[in-house]
Amino acid sequence: MVAAVLATVLAGGGAWLLYGDGDGDGEKPSAGAPLPGHRKNAEIAWERPAPRIPDVRDTPGTWFTAETVVKAALTEVAGHRLDTGKKEWRVPLRGVACATSGEAVAGRAAVQHGHACELLTVVDLEQGTALWTRRVPVPADAGPEPWELAVTEQTVAVAAQRVTTVYRIADRKAVQQLNRSGDTCRAHGVTGGSRLVARAWCDDGTKWIRVHDPATGKREWSWRVPDGLRVQGIPSVEPLVVVLEGDAAAGTHSVHHLPGEGEPPVVMDLGRDADRETGLCEDVTVCPGAVAGGRTLYVRGVTRDSLGDSSASENAVIAYDLRTGRARWAGEPEAKRTLRPVAEFQGDLVAYEPPTAEKGGALLRFDGATGRRSVYERHPAATSEREGELVRNAVPYLHRGMFFLAAAEIYEWEEGDPETALIAAFR
Repeated sequence: MVAAVLATVLAGGGAWLLYGDGDGDGEKPSAGAPLPGHRKNAEIAWERPAPRIPDVRDTPGTWFTAETVVKAALTEVAGHRLDTGKKEWRVPLRGVACATSGEAVAGRAAVQHGHACELLTVVDLEQGTALWTRRVPVPADAGPEPWELAVTEQTVAVAAQRVTTVYRIADRKAVQQLNRSGDTCRAHGVTGGSRLVARAWCDDGTKWIRVHDPATGKREWSWRVPDGLRVQGIPSVEPLVVVLEGDAAAGTHSVHHLPGEGEPPVVMDLGRDADRETGLCEDVTVCPGAVAGGRTLYVRGVTRDSLGDSSASENAVIAYDLRTGRARWAGEPEAKRTLRPVAEFQGDLVAYEPPTAEKGGALLRFDGATGRRSVYERHPAATSEREGELVRNAVPYLHRGMFFLAAAEIYEWEEGDPETALIAAFR
């Protein structure tokens, strides 16, 4: 996988130094009301219970502001205080939530809901209010299915059935149809953020990544997906990173960084069958196995048996240079533990080690330049069982130095079962 491995283990550092220098970039903690100082020995600070339901439901949509963590769940979008978990506000939804935008931009997110999943609401996360709700036209023969939603600073794009439309947030008017009449290529999904990115399939069998103006929805440039591959996920739009896969027999799996119009892609070859073993992306907008920083892509490595104990598993997190496509280092977990990349933090990677029966979970910090490992946060063994229940079907987040587990789905809860949490915070 790597052309030249220095094969030097950093003493006590838990990393293989592979290539290159650190990038030094990274997201600084956002401003907001003061929070208690970060504690290296943290514990569960608060939980918000999930609503009781008779079946299993997806609960997509977790966003953050300087003061709150916001979660969409069934019949509402609600903001909870970072420090206490207290519900600060709620926006009720008609019907139930069907899908959400993965991202929030300029403090706004989008939710699909309704009894037939026919409504679109844009929520102001800072104010805790609905900006507007509108019905989205879909083909008459279409059933209630989740859409793909993408938010930019000025627009929200909706990939609904066979129609993809861009609406202006200021007045909720449709400003662009990505599937124009006579176009032999059709947009089949969208991803938002600082730019609007669509995936298109064409009648001639080709597939494309199309970058659109985030304010108007007009196409700016396109990149053709190599023949025989398809888009598995888009972990980031800035930098634009695309995960590609082939059929199961070929086992092809690669990541492309697309620097811009007319520029050749930077290819990171992850090796045969990496998609099945590492699970980089669950769908196009949810990629729990990959985190993109300013100049680095962090990828969850292949799971392997722990040395001397086949009952336990381990995996590394590999840092790829987005400028060259070459692996720079591989960060190793503690013994008999697995790793999930969470976020780039002040130029370093923070990754989560879920709990075991004997030990609580931990957040490990890997130096962006060398991959040298240190402990950012450790959770107590006494609550490892509860933490294990919380992390099941949850997505880890790091915001303003605090660690959160937010449910990706909730399920039927019966008397005597562990209570399902919608969100849990550690401090």
